[in-house]
Amino acid sequence: MNIKNENLPENFHEFVEKYQGNFEKRKYFKINQDLKISEKEPSWVLELAFIYYNTGDSSILDLVNNELGKCFKDKIKKIDRLSKYSIPELSDKFWRALLNKDGIHTIRLGNELFLRDRGLFLEIVYKYAFISSDVNKLIKVFLFELLCEKVTYNIEFTKNLLNYFSSSELEYIRHDSAEYMSYFNKYRADILYSDIYKKKQGKYSMNSLELNPGTALSPEKEIIYGYLKKEGYL
Repeated sequence: MNIKNENLPENFHEFVEKYQGNFEKRKYFKINQDLKISEKEPSWVLELAFIYYNTGDSSILDLVNNELGKCFKDKIKKIDRLSKYSIPELSDKFWRALLNKDGIHTIRLGNELFLRDRGLFLEIVYKYAFISSDVNKLIKVFLFELLCEKVTYNIEFTKNLLNYFSSSELEYIRHDSAEYMSYFNKYRADILYSDIYKKKQGKYSMNSLELNPGTALSPEKEIIYGYLKKEGYL
C-alpha cells in the first residue's frame, strides 16, 4: 500500500473512514527458534495521520505509509450496544475482560462504557496502563484521549486501543523491587512515557515512580513526542 499513490483523503475523518479496519498488527511479539522474544510497537497509524492532518508535514506520510504496511485488513464488524447493563456492571465486566485479555468482550464493553461514562472509561484504561510494564499502553491511552477530545469519536479509536491491550503481553510493574525498577528505567521507559506518567499520575492517584528513562524513541514516537511538546499537551 502506498497512500501517496492513492487519492489521499482531505481530512482525518475521511482518512479513518477510508482505512477503517486497517489499523491493527496481527502480533505484537514473536518468539524465534532460539526462544528469543522480540516485541513490536503498537500501530501508530491513527496518531501519525492525526498529526499529519493537523500540521501538513508531508514527511510524516512516509511513516503513515510504513505503519499501514505493517497492518492487516480486518473484517468490519458491527459493535452492538449493551444498554441492558448498568454503569457499575459495565465497569466491573470491562475491568475483568481487560485482565483476561478477552478481545471481543473488551471492545463491546469498553465502547458501551465510553459512550455512557467517558470519565470512568478513561479512569479504568489509565489505571490498567499504569500497572503495566509495557510503556506503550500508557502512551496509547493518552493519545486515545487526545483524539477523542480533538475530533469526532470513531469506534476505530476504541478498537485500536483495546485490540492492542488484548493482543500484547501483560507484565506488571514491580514497584517493590529496586532491581526491577532499575531494569525498567534502562530498558523499558522512554521520555514520552515518563512525561505522560508524570502528567497523569496525580489525577488517578497512582504510585509515584522515580523515572530516569534510558530507552530511545522510535522514529514514530519521536514525531509524536515532538508534536505533543510543541502543542503544549506535555
